[in-house]
Amino acid sequence: MKNWDLDARQYIVIQIKDRTLQCLIDTGSVRSVISRNLVKQLRLNVLPLDSPCTLVAASGQNLRTIGRVEVNMQIKGLTMPSTFVVVEGLCTNLLLGTDFLSKNHAFINYKDHSVSFYDGLLISPLHAFNSISNCATIKQTACIAAYSEAIIPVQLPQTYRSEEVILEPLPFSPATVLVGSSLSSAHNGVAYLKVLNFKHHPVTLKKNTKIAKHFISPQRVVYF
Repeated sequence: MKNWDLDARQYIVIQIKDRTLQCLIDTGSVRSVISRNLVKQLRLNVLPLDSPCTLVAASGQNLRTIGRVEVNMQIKGLTMPSTFVVVEGLCTNLLLGTDFLSKNHAFINYKDHSVSFYDGLLISPLHAFNSISNCATIKQTACIAAYSEAIIPVQLPQTYRSEEVILEPLPFSPATVLVGSSLSSAHNGVAYLKVLNFKHHPVTLKKNTKIAKHFISPQRVVYF
């Protein structure tokens, strides 16, 4: 893994209204904020701010605040009631500031890339941000039968040029299946990935869903 990947581990995985999201941990922000676009997607009720709130971006530009939302956020199954300031034009959809971190007794461990809450009661790993530009995505919508395996085509980023690729499961994935690590050939930006539906009902994997991290394969692989 490259050094910049390690330095970029500033995100944790959370759930709001059964949706899995990547959330930035920002010790430089005094307030936790959420983008207006994400508020619309989650259909959250926007409330007036309790008091005037002026937020300034790292660039020095004032951010336009819309209101606030009260949500029950889950981290690894633990529900944490949270307040977010709604901001227009926020480049990061979700950000946890020092208000949330202090309230929930957070401790960030940069040595093992984790953040703990309530004196170690809950520990969540820190991840780099996963986007379409650095992940393999589902090439076409597929339905996986209950308790079955399937090999599905995945689309690699346009910048990927190697003829082989190593695919690894994401630390989190919106896809509700188990993903197997694999070495796959890559042709015209398409590789193949094995998945397992462990549920008692069919699961639909939607096109363009992020499903795996990709790594450049060694030029030659020797099997013993």
